[in-house]
This record gives sequence, structure tokens and C-alpha cells, in this order.
Amino acid sequence: MTESKYKQSKATKQSAQTHSVASDYVTVEAFIRSARTIYPMTNLQVVGFKNAMASKGMKSAPSLEFYLPYLKHYLGIND
Repeated sequence: MTESKYKQSKATKQSAQTHSVASDYVTVEAFIRSARTIYPMTNLQVVGFKNAMASKGMKSAPSLEFYLPYLKHYLGIND
């Protein structure tokens, strides 16, 4: 195998691994699309929540449920 083919093969494997890890996480946008069916939000609230999560470094999370306590707090919903 030539050096350039080896580098391409290695890069392809790394890309596949990165994609696999990234697909295990949920973005805040995906969460909002799902949550809006249960929790009505204005467009301003959506933007504000996205910014709040981004400021905490939480643009992606391991699951949809991870964001729920933050959304309830943001919207002032008490359980």
C-alpha cells in the first residue's frame, strides 16, 4: 500500500469513528423540535433556550431527556 493510500484509508476510518460518536448525541435543535409538540414555545423562547444551552456548552447532549430539566427551568414549569 502506498503512503497516500494509507493516509486516505486512515482518514476514512477516523471520519467514520467521528461520525459514529457524533450520531450518539442529540442537538439542542432536535430536542426543541421534539419538545415543541409538548411544550408550546414562541420563536423568541426557542432562540433564547438555544442561546442558554450554547452558553453552557450544551449544543449537543447524550439524549433528549438530558435537556428536559433545563427547558422546564427556562420556561418556569414546576413539577
